[in-house]
Amino acid sequence: MGQGRPRVLGLEPPALLKAKPKFQDSRLKSE
Repeated sequence: MGQGRPRVLGLEPPALLKAKPKFQDSRLKSE
């Protein structure tokens, strides 16, 4: 569930945040 859906800023489940901490950081800086 939630896979393939557009991720909302800072609203991703903790599983994704821990799985891709770098991706999240890069996205926040890009936004």
